[in-house]
Amino acid sequence: MATLAGLVEDVYGMLYGMAQVERPKEDTLASAVSSNSDVTWRFDTTTLWNRGDYAEYAGTGGEIVVFTEDHPPGADATVRRAQRGTTAASSYAQGDVFYRNPVFPRYMIERFIEETFDMDLWPLVWTTAETTLTFAPGSTTYEMPAECGDVVQVYQVDLNSDGKFYPIDQENWDYVPVVAAAESTNGNFLRLFAVHDAAETVYVTYKRQPTYSDIANVSANIAAMVPWNVVGKLLAGTRVSPHRIAPGRARPVVNASDSQLSRDFEAFNVMFRRMRQDENRRLRREVPIQRRFRRRRVRLG
Repeated sequence: MATLAGLVEDVYGMLYGMAQVERPKEDTLASAVSSNSDVTWRFDTTTLWNRGDYAEYAGTGGEIVVFTEDHPPGADATVRRAQRGTTAASSYAQGDVFYRNPVFPRYMIERFIEETFDMDLWPLVWTTAETTLTFAPGSTTYEMPAECGDVVQVYQVDLNSDGKFYPIDQENWDYVPVVAAAESTNGNFLRLFAVHDAAETVYVTYKRQPTYSDIANVSANIAAMVPWNVVGKLLAGTRVSPHRIAPGRARPVVNASDSQLSRDFEAFNVMFRRMRQDENRRLRREVPIQRRFRRRRVRLG
């Protein structure tokens, strides 16, 4: 089961490597922080913190504070709360862990994980779900769940207790994804014109978008590709060296980059897109989309 904490740790592993020494230095609170307005903090390793240093909470939420002075030995230091777009937490306990001057803040990692789920997977990657309906002769419109992104197949099974699978041809149904609120509470519906047996249940397999709010229920394949995209986002926008004159050439040639971060970004980005495409192919094999009905051409003469 995927978790936010597990995905964050996967991203850290890609960014810094597995050796703890390569990660930001850590320290723990020597005393609790009682409110979101408490600005006098004390850490265990006072010599680690200087004026202008950032301290980021290592847990979910990742508030960042900045020191307004060098941390005095055996006394509290003054900090400014909620820096770099983070939110001040209501409290912290003694012993809570903080990172010193992280290159890649946790709040950014969490934000990019959310963006990946909600913006970068769909429609190439999806999860599937099932719903059922009872066919009503004369009624062609059946409301689908709000999470439905597309219908991949409509079928009936076990007709006359034969245990067989009976797909309903695409010519007999049509999915309408966007309709007025007056037509559908959920904004979409299925039009179903005919079935094999009106007395039997109709099953509908549909796509749904993987979402950040549903991390725990995504497949292992989706959970594995997310950190690659997050690291790509974190490394994007790094410095790109200007054009330079190549020996023997009169015109400048584009130099990809002198930045290792830029090259790494491309590697992570390519891997994410490859994994996403592989998952798209697997999903299409697993739940084959029924072919849309096509009228054959009629030759004249």
